[in-house]
Formats: sequence, C-alpha cells, structure tokens
Amino acid sequence: MRVLRYLRWFANSLFCYLWTFINSFIATLALCLGHQGRASHWVGRRSWAAGMLRFCGIKATASGLDNFDPRRPYVFVANHQSLFDIPAVFYTNPANLRFIAKKSLFYIPFFGSYLALAGYIALDRSNRRKAIASHDRAAEKIRHGVPIISFPEGTRSADGEVRKFKKGAFMLAIKAGVPIVPVSISGTREVLPKHSLLVRSGRIRIHYDRPVETSDYGVEGRDTLMEKVRQTVLANKRLLDAGRIPDGGQRQE
Repeated sequence: MRVLRYLRWFANSLFCYLWTFINSFIATLALCLGHQGRASHWVGRRSWAAGMLRFCGIKATASGLDNFDPRRPYVFVANHQSLFDIPAVFYTNPANLRFIAKKSLFYIPFFGSYLALAGYIALDRSNRRKAIASHDRAAEKIRHGVPIISFPEGTRSADGEVRKFKKGAFMLAIKAGVPIVPVSISGTREVLPKHSLLVRSGRIRIHYDRPVETSDYGVEGRDTLMEKVRQTVLANKRLLDAGRIPDGGQRQE
C-alpha cells in the first residue's frame, strides 16, 4: 500500500512538470492574441492550474472573492508554504494576475520564456539596485491595470507558520497607489511540502480579505501597514486551518 501511494505521488509530480512545460508553450502562443495577456492567463488558470489540481486529486476552494473587484489593480499579499501556492491562487482568483518571480525561474526551459514574454517581473535579490528597478517596473505595470501577487515572506515556510514579512510588496503598493488584498492559504504545505518533489492529494483553502487602502498609511506608515496585513493573513489562516471560514466562490469541479 505504501509503495502504491509513493508511485501515485511520483506520477502526480511527473504530470505537473510535463503539464507545466506543455501549458507554457500554449500560453506563449496565446500571447499573440493580445488583450493584455488575458487569453494567456486563461490558459494558465483553466488549463494549467485546473489540470494539475484535477489530476492530482486536489480540491481547491476560495472564500472572500466578493471582497475585491477583479477588474481593478491590486497587490495581493499571501503567505507562502508551497510551490502549489501559485497554481492554487491562479485557479481561484479571477483577476488577470502577474507575479514577481525570482530570477532563477526565468532560466527554466519554456516556462521561463513564457514568464519573460508575458511580462512577469524578474527579481534579482543578490543585487539591490536591480531589485529596486524590478519593483519600479512592477509598479508601472500595476498603474496600467495589471494586478500583482506577492509572497512577502521571501521563501516557503517549512513548518506552516507565517514568517515576518519583507517590505518590498508594501513599498510596491504604495508606489503604485493601489490597495493591498491580504490572502491566506491553507493546505498547500500538506500537498507539496518544502524540500519535497512528491505531490500529494489533498484540500486547499484560500481566503481573500477586504482590500487595505495604502493611501491611509503612506511611506511613513509602511511598517504599520505591513504588520496590519500580516496579522490579517495570520488570523485568517488560523481560521482556515480550523475549518472556521465557510467554503465559497471558485471551486474545483
């Protein structure tokens, strides 16, 4: 029984990698349709993310979708537990999202090419000047109506605890003059833990809280804003873990 379980997890992982490469190619072709990459994003959401969840036996549900307008630009700020955070957010969020990705992801065959062509932002953490330039480019995109998803812990949490947030995403939202939507994710660590390559079946819950207006804080109130958002993410994650936020909104069928 244990051998069969590991074989299933291995099959899930192999499918996810192959499915990512295939959909990266299709999504790149879809960029030719224009419309701010909406067709390409549809491929990412309805084919890539939905396909991985369905094949791996993962049920993803979201609540709080009525708290924000998917046609408006925001900086979505989420806790980070797993590589599966990204497809889970893509699947449940109807907005035409982009994210700031670490530079190494842009070197992955097909997938990295898609990220570059689709206008995702490469972040070079080893170079402060280039990192600032990356945030400036991201702020400009947001002003032109493109929402961004950020994981301000900077790395995946190995134990599921919400770590201290870094300031980049908050300065980005303040520069762009857009609200921040706190996003809490529960269950992805059980699906794909940090340092593991085996994808398990499971349940993912996501909650989107009400937007926090950055204009109420400004640069001087950045730290207060950062802690307010972190506490909201943390509180909602605990409620999700305990099953105390009802499921609703987008769900896998």
